[in-house]
Amino acid sequence: QSAALAFPNRLRRADQGLDVELHESSPGTLLARLQQGQLDVALTRIDDLPDDLPFQPLHRETYRLAVSAGNLLAVRERCSVRDLAETPFLVRARCEVTEQARATFNEHGVRPRVLLRSPCEDRIAGLVIADHGACFLPESLAQPGMALVAIDELPLSRRLGFAARKDLAAELAELALEAAQALRWQARPARGLGFAH
Repeated sequence: QSAALAFPNRLRRADQGLDVELHESSPGTLLARLQQGQLDVALTRIDDLPDDLPFQPLHRETYRLAVSAGNLLAVRERCSVRDLAETPFLVRARCEVTEQARATFNEHGVRPRVLLRSPCEDRIAGLVIADHGACFLPESLAQPGMALVAIDELPLSRRLGFAARKDLAAELAELALEAAQALRWQARPARGLGFAH
């Protein structure tokens, strides 16, 4: 079960009267809404959280190159940027590491062809599985039919965590934190998740 579904279910089981409203958005948007009091808590990437916002790290995951399980690279654990010169790429519109990857490829004189840029995670995943190209994604977004390969020059990761509104009642903040800590970080949405009650 994805974090998007498991989190509100855990909250409702803990407090039957809790009214949960989910908001899927970018980390920046969630944090702005959290600071404006429009959300109570957020599950999101916490690498860029402001220092004055309380947060609780929940999970660290690495980014990998996703290829079809049938791709020649699928049998390798690692590869180099140079190994990818002829590989078509599928670019996830919300990928946090796209610019960093592009700069690293440029440093090594590699300019792979971009087959598609899309905000649709399912479309990108389907094309990777069908072996039309490769994409960067966090390990938790891997799907059956994909293989994940580390790239020597790109040791990228992200931290996922829990952030609560400063003035949120301690009892509710603790309940939400416990629900977040109990999640299994698999099939995580690419965007963050916030809730208001």
